[in-house]
Amino acid sequence: MRKNILWGRFFTLLGVVLLVASCAGKPRETYQPPQNEFDVFARGVQNGDAKEGEVQYDPKRRSTSGKDVEAIRQTWFTGYGDTEGNLIDGERYLSVGLLDKAQQEFLMAIDYDPFFGPAYIGLGRTYLKKNMLSHAEQTLLRAIELSPDRAEGFYYLALTYCRLLENESDPRLKQEYRQKAQLHANTTRRLEADFADPDGILDGDCTQTQTDTRPSVLIQTDPSPAEVYLGQTYVGASPVTIKIDLAHIHDVTAEKEGYILQSRRIRFESDSLAILSILLEPEDVYVPMRPSNIPLETFELSDKVMFDLNKADLKPEAQALLNEVGMALQNHPNSPIRITGHTCDLGSAEYNQKLSERRAQAVADYLSRNFNISQERMIVIGKGESEPLVPNTSEENRRKNRRTVIDVMDSTFNEMGE
Repeated sequence: MRKNILWGRFFTLLGVVLLVASCAGKPRETYQPPQNEFDVFARGVQNGDAKEGEVQYDPKRRSTSGKDVEAIRQTWFTGYGDTEGNLIDGERYLSVGLLDKAQQEFLMAIDYDPFFGPAYIGLGRTYLKKNMLSHAEQTLLRAIELSPDRAEGFYYLALTYCRLLENESDPRLKQEYRQKAQLHANTTRRLEADFADPDGILDGDCTQTQTDTRPSVLIQTDPSPAEVYLGQTYVGASPVTIKIDLAHIHDVTAEKEGYILQSRRIRFESDSLAILSILLEPEDVYVPMRPSNIPLETFELSDKVMFDLNKADLKPEAQALLNEVGMALQNHPNSPIRITGHTCDLGSAEYNQKLSERRAQAVADYLSRNFNISQERMIVIGKGESEPLVPNTSEENRRKNRRTVIDVMDSTFNEMGE
């Protein structure tokens, strides 16, 4: 009898131990975000959101067939969070610069729905603003994979590659980033031709370089090399060739240790190769005075903009151009101004000589009348067809040779001593 009681107590105690062990060994059920659509389907069936047979899953091919995958997916995620709400909150935080809060909201949206492309776009934009470029790249690559029809995903990926390009020194990687930026910028335009471009990437330098048709200017210094800047942007050590925008005034600065910083203001209307030479003077060392016949500033104006064919009357668009030049000339109130007219070889040499003189005088008269520049300060010269930029072998070359050049000269300049 006593033996039976002992055995009974033993089995009771064993049952309690096994029960406790069973409860302790079973982890508390917590939410784990689904990793793919197959996981979504499996959980949907498990929770009664879908029935067997609605979607068929082939383990060998790892594929699904059926029309209800998206419906099951939406039903499943509805119970776990407000994906759209997190997206909206993330966008609001992003718009006011609360980047950490925006990042948290986008991550919650992705946690609730790992296939929600707009949340990845928002998260990628947040990483981009935080300058976490590698995170932005990977996130936006996932975004365009999930939402290949959304232009903004490709746009911000192009912007990411432009930022990577700015920070990269390896020529091979720079070329790779530039090509990727161009590719995704083109895709953005293909998906949405009128896509709003807040950062200027689709039409900016980053994606233009491969097909940049702007004219070139060779900047050389004496002595060389020297550090060259276009505006505030460093462009390289001289001699260096840069691309410029026509009909814009550009400030070029050259600096070298031990030499006085030199700046030049240039403007070109011709798309032929131009050369800008800058003479650097040593600090605290006497050097001979710079030659007075070297212009302080030069403005080259195409006669296509300035005059009609065989005419010397200024066109309306020429007046707007000369207004900008006239404002720049106010920086040199005591400097002589040399205005030189040039033509192509069409017509007789005598006719072209007189036409170039009349055109140069028309420019001088306009500057005198509108900017109070005395005629005594201006030296008006006609060169006719005698000094072409390029051979007059085609209409394109003749167009380049028809031009008016305005030079701001040193105050010691003497026309007779030129």
